[in-house]
This record gives sequence, structure tokens and C-alpha cells, in this order.
Amino acid sequence: MRRRDISAALWATATAGTTLAPLRAQAQSCTLPCYPQTPAEAALGISPVATQYPAGDVRRYGATGNGSTDDTVAITQANAVAMEAATVAHSAQNNTRVFFPAGTYLYQPSATLQIGHQWEGESVESTLILCNTAGYTGEFFRLTGSCEMRNLFIKCQNLVQHGLGVRIAASDPTQFTGQVRLTRVWVQGFGTNIQADRSFLVTLDQVRSEYGNYGFYCQPGAAAPGPNAYITTHLHLNCYYASNAVNVFYQTDVASNNVTFIGGANESATKPFGADGSSYSSYFGNISGLHFIDLYCENQPAALVISAAGRDVTFDGLYLNGTGGIYLGSNVSARFVGVRTTTSTDLVTGGDGTQTVSMERCSWPSAGNSTDFATATLVQTAINGTFYSSTLPALRQGTGSPQGVLTAPVGTLYLRTDGTTGATLYVKETGTGNTGWIAK
Repeated sequence: MRRRDISAALWATATAGTTLAPLRAQAQSCTLPCYPQTPAEAALGISPVATQYPAGDVRRYGATGNGSTDDTVAITQANAVAMEAATVAHSAQNNTRVFFPAGTYLYQPSATLQIGHQWEGESVESTLILCNTAGYTGEFFRLTGSCEMRNLFIKCQNLVQHGLGVRIAASDPTQFTGQVRLTRVWVQGFGTNIQADRSFLVTLDQVRSEYGNYGFYCQPGAAAPGPNAYITTHLHLNCYYASNAVNVFYQTDVASNNVTFIGGANESATKPFGADGSSYSSYFGNISGLHFIDLYCENQPAALVISAAGRDVTFDGLYLNGTGGIYLGSNVSARFVGVRTTTSTDLVTGGDGTQTVSMERCSWPSAGNSTDFATATLVQTAINGTFYSSTLPALRQGTGSPQGVLTAPVGTLYLRTDGTTGATLYVKETGTGNTGWIAK
């Protein structure tokens, strides 16, 4: 069985909306109330209905986790108590966590729930929050900063691709939020599964995002129009983005910095062709310091696009298996190390003579890879059926003579756009510097 078939089998029970596991966490055995009303609860006028559970446990407020009873009020109250407990008046209580024992929690809100503290499930395999979009298709959960969500499976009921599952944004999205972490969180079936606005120090660790329109979406300028729409220091660690129309999308108005993918996979994504004829499985625009380390890409006919504003990007240990390859926009600087491909569509494309490219220990055996770059340094690399261990000659163009101006390897051709008879085509015949150009 192939790996993606195993993944599909894993979700068979989950997509049916059934309870993933029986409730295992037990109530404390004591004389009620074991945990009397807290000051935070009193301040909010919330009277717990099951005081055998401590503050923060959703069962304390009436949640059943049986997959059929509406647990919205209990979840909302548990979150409100945690938010109140984090205020100056009640910060000494140190009970700002919301806890979900194993079960399936039906959630049918009418507004966004803002989270500024820790949410934790018993395990991602057994704790499901099932979001009903029949009456609400807005933003479900917003992480507003300095908080973590872990061990939770958040699913759009029936995978209808409506609404926004988890959003990383300040309460006022024109502002920045930071130090947010998602650990072992699975999100499925929303219009946008996970969205990040203006943010910094965001870590996604072992996150799975599937069956949505967008798996991970970051375009802060569109989400909150205004100046300074950028992000910095996003880390995707062993994350799995698969079976979304677009797996990952980044586009910022102001140059952003440091987006890194380490491990994980990007699979089975196909963006339908748009009015501009574009198609992509993932898209990155205006990011400086974009790194892909040991990433696996499979079964996505559309390309992974680094746009003209993509600036500099490094692929280190990339493996392509049945994909639309990598598209480099104009003026992109790209470094490829240890890239491996398996099919004829796993190509590097987009070369228009403006890109700066280096490749080391790469294998691009199929014909059709672009080599029309401003510079291309190839070391122990096979491309288009030829093995190279040094700089690759290319076709260059510009005004004026290249002699004493343009550095290139022997064999490079230069088209002089303001040339005259006998001084329009130049060939680099000798040397490794900027001399040795002969007009033809």
C-alpha cells in the first residue's frame, strides 16, 4: 500500500464524523464540590455544573464529547474562564488552560472564539472538535498571541470547505501577534484550514492540514489592508499539507523574512487554472530567507511557485515525485542542494535570463528543465541528460560589448541589443573572467 493510501485509510473513520475514542480521563472521586467555583468563574457569573472536574476542563461546564450533543456553550465558557484567569485580577490562579479529554465535541458557534492561552486535547488521535458550518461560515478559532494549541483534531463537519478553521492574528488584525505554536494539531475541510496574518515567531510542529481550499494561507495585506503587511520567522516542522486545492500560500506586501520548512511533506494539491492561466500547488511571494530542508513533494501536478518577488530561496534535500516541479519567477536567486526527481514533470522552469541559480549534487534527468538563467553554477549535477561539475554556459543579452564587463564561462552566448553589423553576437571563447569575448 502506498503512503498516501495509508493516509486515506487513516481518515476513513474520522471523515465519517464518529467518536474517535471513548472518554478515558476520569473525574476525581471526592465529596462534591471537589473544585468549588473559582474567582474567575464568579467574576464572569459562570456556575460550573460538574465540580468534580477542575477549572479549564470542558466537562466542568457541561461538555459531553459524545459527538451528537452541542458542546458550544461549555467550550465557550471554559475558554472565557481561562481568559479571565489570565488577567491581572486572577493571574495568581494559574489555571489558564482549556482541556479536552478524548471525545468528539460538536461545536456550532455564531462568532469567532479568541484564544490567548493554551488549548490541549488528550491526544490528536482521540480528541476531535467537529465544527458545524451549517449556520456559521466565518472564522472559528483565533490564536491571538503567546499561546499554544496542542493534541487536537479540528474538523469542518462533512469537509464542505466552508469557513476558516484556525487563524493566527491579533485581536485587531492590523496589529502583529507573535510567539504562537501549534503542536500535533490536525485541521481538515475548511475553506481555509490555517491562516496567519501579521505575525512573528510562529511554529507549526507536526501539523496536518488536509481537504481544504487552502491548507496554510498567509496574505496579511489582504486580510487586514494597510502598511507593514509582513511576517517574520515562521517555522513549519515535520508538517503535512495534502489534498488541499492549494497546500501553502504566502504573499506579503512588504518584504518578509525567514520562512522555513524542515521535514514533512507537500502532497496531492492542484489549484484550478485561474483567469491568468496560472496554476500552483504552493506559492511564495516576497519572502527573503525562504528555506526548504528535507521536504517531500508528491502527486501534485501543479508547480511549487517562487514568484518574481520571491527573492532568495534554498532547497536542501528536496525530493520530487510526480509533481509540476519548481517554477522560479524573474530575478529570483535560488540554491538547490541534493534535489532528486523521479518523473518527467519534475522540472525546474520559469527561466527568463534574470535568475541566479546554483545546483549542487542535484539530479534533474528529464529533458525540459530551464537553463536560461543570468548565472548558473552546477556542481556534480545532472540536468537535461548531461552531467556538469562546473559553471553552465548560458544565453545572455544586454547593451554594449560584454568584453571586460560580463563574467561568464566559456561557451556562453551574448546578444547585444544595440549591436551593429559584426557586433551583435558574441561568444565567450577563453578564460573564466570578464574577458575572452569575441564578436561574430
